Amino acid sequence: MPRPERPLDAASGPEVKFAADLRELRKAAGSPSYRELSEKAHFSRASLSAAASGHRLPTWEVTRAYVTVCGGDIDEWLHRWKAVRSELGLEPAESAGKNAPVSEIVTDSPQAVSRAKGEGSWTWLGRSFWALAISLAALLVSVSLPYVTSSSKSNQVEGDEVKPTARYLESPEPVLDNADPKRAGCADDPVGVKTLDSVQLNTSLRQLLGIVELRHSPTCGADWGRFTPSERMTYVHSEYEITITARRPSTRTVGAPFVVTFDGQAAYGNILLERSGCIEITVEIVSKMGGGTATTACKV
Repeated sequence: MPRPERPLDAASGPEVKFAADLRELRKAAGSPSYRELSEKAHFSRASLSAAASGHRLPTWEVTRAYVTVCGGDIDEWLHRWKAVRSELGLEPAESAGKNAPVSEIVTDSPQAVSRAKGEGSWTWLGRSFWALAISLAALLVSVSLPYVTSSSKSNQVEGDEVKPTARYLESPEPVLDNADPKRAGCADDPVGVKTLDSVQLNTSLRQLLGIVELRHSPTCGADWGRFTPSERMTYVHSEYEITITARRPSTRTVGAPFVVTFDGQAAYGNILLERSGCIEITVEIVSKMGGGTATTACKV
C-alpha cells in the first residue's frame, strides 16, 4: 500500500492551498494513483506527488499535466497558478506555456555555428543562389510552423555561444538533436520508452541527491536525460541548479545543456540521436548545501 499523503493546512499559505486544491481535483477524478497519473501525464510519480505536497508551487508544465489527466479546466488553473505566483512575490509568469529557461547550445554542425557568428560572409553575387534557397526554406518554415509569432527572433549570438529561442508548450518539434523529447513525440513512443542506464548522484559527503537516467525512444532512435530528486532535495530548503547534458562521444557532440532551478519536480533534458553512436548523460547540481555530478554509461 502506498504511504498516505501528509495532511495539508490550506491556511498555511497560497502554495499549500494550491496543493490542497490539486488533491481535491485528483479525488474528484476518482483518486487515481500517482503511478496511473504518471503513465498518462508523462511525468514521474515524484514530480506529480511533489506538485501536491505544498512544499513549493509546481511549475506550470507539471501543473498542466496534473490538471489535464484529472479532467480540470486548463485556463482556470493557469489563472490560479499565475495568481499564486503573484501572491508569493515571484516573477511574472510570461513564460507560462514555454519551456524552462533557455539553455546554451553546442551543435555538431560547424557550418551552423559559423553562420550564426556571421563568419564567412559572401559577396552579393556569391549569395544569390543561397538567398533563393534560404527564401524557399523560410517559406516552408512559415507554412509548417504557424505557431511562431511575428515577434519570435532567430538564434541570438553572444561571443562564441549560440542561444536558441524558447520552445512553446504546444509546439511540435522535429526529431533532431537538441529537441525537447516531449515536443518531438519521443516521450510518447508507442513502442515504449526505456531506461538504458541509471546512476545515483551524491554529494561529496555521499548524501543522495537523486537518480540520473539515460532514457531511450526506440521509434525516434533518440536518447535524453532525466533527473529524479531524492527526498533530501525535496525537503532541504536550498536553491539547487540542475544542468542536464547529453553527449555523443563518437562524434564529439555535446548537446544543448538544459539548465533549471530545482522547484521540487523531476527534470528532463534535450535529446541526441543515436545515428552515430551511443549517448551518455551527465547531470550536475550546484548548491550551497552541497552539489555533485554523475554520468551514465554510454549506451545505445
